[in-house]
Amino acid sequence: MSVSKTKHTESTHTKSHATVTTPEEAPPSPAPATANPNPSASLTTAAKTAVSLISQAQNALPLTAGLGEKARKSALKLQIMPSELLTEAATFLAANAQRYPMFNAEDAQNAAQLEAALNQVVASAGTLISRAQSTVLEQRGPAIEEALALYAALKAHSRTDSSVRDAVARMEPLVNTRKSPHQTKEQRVKAKAKKLAELNAQAATSGATPAATTESTAAPPAAPASPAPNGASAPPATTH
Repeated sequence: MSVSKTKHTESTHTKSHATVTTPEEAPPSPAPATANPNPSASLTTAAKTAVSLISQAQNALPLTAGLGEKARKSALKLQIMPSELLTEAATFLAANAQRYPMFNAEDAQNAAQLEAALNQVVASAGTLISRAQSTVLEQRGPAIEEALALYAALKAHSRTDSSVRDAVARMEPLVNTRKSPHQTKEQRVKAKAKKLAELNAQAATSGATPAATTESTAAPPAAPASPAPNGASAPPATTH
């Protein structure tokens, strides 16, 4: 009889303990995994979207193929005229078309509307271009400085580490842009020799003295002989 009572007590205690378990004591559920966005991929996608939208805008606008060189120069000369002139001409011709049939009021009106509309596009596109170029410069500057610092470090390490010499060789013509852009030392030497040969050829054609490739080793000129007394001629100077 006592055994049965003991079992019942344990069962009741276990059931009561399970009932009072609070949500705070339960293990927290794992947070859903979120993929880390790739800034480079996002930027590439955004750039492709922008290019696509620009292409759509070009197709939607009544853009012409462009003027020839002569027509373009003539049109540029008329840029000094204000746009208000078109508006005034179109307004006058709209009310006096019968008196001046030789002038087309519709052409003036269409040109004024086209200029006003496309100037908004030009202003917006100019802002986009300016901000895009500014963003490129802002991001490019620090990155170029790091690339130059990396090149300097690799060049120093290449004296003892042959594994980085290929990278240094590829980067050297890109870094050396002070005189002749993208030229190695050997290329600069060949270019200098070629220029010297051209100068010598020009000198030979004109009869001038060719440019010397090395320092001259000729002896200095002899001093002029002093005149002999009593008007006698001085002996010729001898050279060694």
